[in-house]
Amino acid sequence: TAGTLGAAEYRWLNSIVQAGDETTEAADIKPTAVTAMTPEQGRQEAHQIRERLFKMKNTDPLWGDLSRQLVQCERYAMAV
Repeated sequence: TAGTLGAAEYRWLNSIVQAGDETTEAADIKPTAVTAMTPEQGRQEAHQIRERLFKMKNTDPLWGDLSRQLVQCERYAMAV
């Protein structure tokens, strides 16, 4: 009635969200090899990452990794 949740309710709702989150499976996948990108590949990859970041909250566990990947892709895109 007060419009607030207790800790138990919050944990319960959070577990439901995580169970339905498709991106959590990708968190366990680590790249096996790092390869250089062409500037065009960097632009395309950066665009795809930006789209993913736009759709998620900054509290998502993947947010930091995707942000770092975006910076790397932007560097390739600029051919630095």
